[in-house]
Amino acid sequence: MGLHREGGKGNGRGEKRREEKRREEKRREEKRREEKRREEKRREEKGLILVDSNSQFLPGFQIQVPRKVIVQAGLCVHIPCTFTIPSVYKLSRNAKGIWHKADTAKQNLFTFKDDFANEKFIVTGAVWEGDCSLRINDARSEDSDHYIFRFVDIATQYSFLEGKLYVEVVELTDIPEISPAKRFAAGEKVMLTCTSPGRCSGKSPQITWEGDINRRNIQSYTVNHEDGSRTYHSNITFIPTIEDDQSSLTCKVTFVDSGTSSNSIFLSVEDNPSIVLPASDCGNVDSKIIAGIVAGNVIILILISLGLFCFLKRYMEKRPLAEKLSECTEQTEGGKGGRQTLMNCTTDQHLLITDSEWREHL
Repeated sequence: MGLHREGGKGNGRGEKRREEKRREEKRREEKRREEKRREEKRREEKGLILVDSNSQFLPGFQIQVPRKVIVQAGLCVHIPCTFTIPSVYKLSRNAKGIWHKADTAKQNLFTFKDDFANEKFIVTGAVWEGDCSLRINDARSEDSDHYIFRFVDIATQYSFLEGKLYVEVVELTDIPEISPAKRFAAGEKVMLTCTSPGRCSGKSPQITWEGDINRRNIQSYTVNHEDGSRTYHSNITFIPTIEDDQSSLTCKVTFVDSGTSSNSIFLSVEDNPSIVLPASDCGNVDSKIIAGIVAGNVIILILISLGLFCFLKRYMEKRPLAEKLSECTEQTEGGKGGRQTLMNCTTDQHLLITDSEWREHL
């Protein structure tokens, strides 16, 4: 019986301790709630609004953004976005805009206005004026997701959970543009330009040319536009020959971790025999042009030889008499026409000279 009474007293003391413990936990919970109410009241007095993923939407906070945007892998997209807040709240110029994936809520924030270190996701608008526009560069398949915009200011911050943006990254299908597309004359210098698809501001793609064109010069360059975007180009300069007609020329653009896009053209080259190329380009001269040049040179040589022959013949006929006599010995004969002098020449030729010629010589 005694043992039973002691056990009863022990159970009573244990129950009492559990009751005190429950009352202590209740007091702590009430204290936490009171602290939370004070914190909320303090924030309301300062105009500070904190909304997490479980909060209800507040009136007066609105956002206008496309529900879905499609962008090709490796390219970029600019997404227009505006938002408004109740007139009782004023944003300062220090307000920051943040885009984050919806499934990570406030974690893994990846971009905000003036975050120049992040070149992939950029808030392009003035957040303090209600512009939440976003540009995504070098899109990849893992970027496909729902996104939420959030602004953070000195006394106000809010997440627009009701305005989710879905970005879908699809396979790259756009191809580079090659210009100009026209017929070329053989022997005339040609410059073609390849323009990469997209108008982005991320990492520069690599542009290369492929083809059987000889003696070519390639130069790549970037054009910066007023909106902050860029276009990427590559020029190829060469002198086509008639053998290049219908030959293939390919421009290939390789994006960082996002694949390759290419475009090919077939050159249209017309024969142009009036073009005479410099000696350094003889390897590219058409055979018909070479044959024409050789024939012209042969004709010129023939005319020069004929002219020289005629000149020498006339010169020999008009040599002075003294030169003729220097090769001959005198022999005089009489005749009806007067005295004639027959000259025996060392060349075994006979010259018949009249008296009048002889007198003139004397």
